[in-house]
Amino acid sequence: MDYGTKRAITVGGLPLSGKGKNASLVSDALKGSHWNIGKIIRADAQAYAQLHGIPPEDALSAHQQWRLKNPNYDIAIDRRQLDYVKAPGVHIFDSRLGGPLFYQLEQQGDKSISSLRFKLDVSDQEAARRLLLDTSRKERPVSIEHAVEMNTSRTATDHKLYLERYQISNFLDDKYYHQIIHTDQMSINDVTDAMLTLIKKWHASK
Repeated sequence: MDYGTKRAITVGGLPLSGKGKNASLVSDALKGSHWNIGKIIRADAQAYAQLHGIPPEDALSAHQQWRLKNPNYDIAIDRRQLDYVKAPGVHIFDSRLGGPLFYQLEQQGDKSISSLRFKLDVSDQEAARRLLLDTSRKERPVSIEHAVEMNTSRTATDHKLYLERYQISNFLDDKYYHQIIHTDQMSINDVTDAMLTLIKKWHASK
């Protein structure tokens, strides 16, 4: 399918809102390119660990410490999104910063790329419940309260980072997004279906 200039779909939102899984499913349905910024960073972390003789299980924390001292790395990673989308086809970004970045591009009057920006929302309690059930994580909460604390801390760190590096005071601000989907009572497939319905309307619009 020819998407013309309508080539960027961003999926952002809170941790545990389902943005990663939904971005992947939308990409599969559209036969598009799926860019998971977290996966790119994790791959870089493993390469960094191997280069410096750091155990694989400590790769992310070691790489995070290096990133804090080298802010240009994060800026380059985030800006890659604007380079990826220059290729033909539709591109789906699982990225907390994707919405604000493409919003800024739009505000600057750049008409070469049109974006559709989703924010997936989730309540603190539901996000905590999902975190408790996630057995794949190295650091796991011991209670709902602990899970809420972990999620809140992570989001606060992201807010600080994006303010310092991009002067974006709130990357979750609704103004950056065309559609907000509250996922508490929705299955993964329900969210994906809702997104695909809106994408179809977006592509058909002038």
